Amino acid sequence: ETDQQQQQQQDVEHHWTFLEAQMDRIEHEMHTIIAEADFFKERDSVYHQQTDDLHKATLFWPILHVGILLITGFTQANHIVNFFKTRRII
Repeated sequence: ETDQQQQQQQDVEHHWTFLEAQMDRIEHEMHTIIAEADFFKERDSVYHQQTDDLHKATLFWPILHVGILLITGFTQANHIVNFFKTRRII
């Protein structure tokens, strides 16, 4: 009967060893999944920031272009008026 008990004890130890190995594997996979989720979360955050920056730039550049056009137009108008005044056309 002692051999039978020893065999049962070995079977139980083998079973626990197998379960421990499976738990280690599952824990490793869980850490890998969490690391990937953190990576994609960071990447999504960077993408969102770039999108916000692009949106702000699309609001800024047209305003800048209109300002430059107004300044250029005003300057050209002053030059043409001064030109006509010096030539006594006006």
